[in-house]
Amino acid sequence: MQQDEPAEKQDGQTSGEEQELTADRHERSLSSLRPVWPDFGPGPILLPAEIYYNRLMTTSVICIFAAFLLNMLSKGPVALAMSRQPGGYDNKDPRAQQACLAGWGRRAVAAHLNGFEAFPAFAAAVLVAMVTGADPVWTSRLAVAFVIARTLYLPLYIFDLDFLRSAVWTVGLAATCGLFLLPVLF
Repeated sequence: MQQDEPAEKQDGQTSGEEQELTADRHERSLSSLRPVWPDFGPGPILLPAEIYYNRLMTTSVICIFAAFLLNMLSKGPVALAMSRQPGGYDNKDPRAQQACLAGWGRRAVAAHLNGFEAFPAFAAAVLVAMVTGADPVWTSRLAVAFVIARTLYLPLYIFDLDFLRSAVWTVGLAATCGLFLLPVLF
């Protein structure tokens, strides 16, 4: 006895079950779209979630670069203080000259060095969050919070606003700790 073989489908025809599966896949793909507002055009563009979230991860990588640049730019006030010393900026032995600075110049050196102390942990925390697949929105938020805190930290330190400086430093530290903990929390 031969079993009845299903009738072959003609080209372009699909069964009702296959049509349902296709409709379900299409609905799921639409539900994973996220709006993105470009710099041009009438309104948002819908992108798949994978591309949308990768775009947000770019924010975190940009924040690593911004924090690095802040460290480089924080040398500016130090150089200004050094140039106002008798004999001007000593490029032959700048560290000895920095050690002799007083007042706002000494605070500028301390703020500059503190940036180098905070940067490695921040960069590592962002990379850990990215590699472990932590929530990219929170990764970006915490990375931006760190950069804003470090941007405020420099003038607060130079102008000797110690209480505000410590509060801003704590925000930066909390953002770094949050980045390390994101994979566990979300």
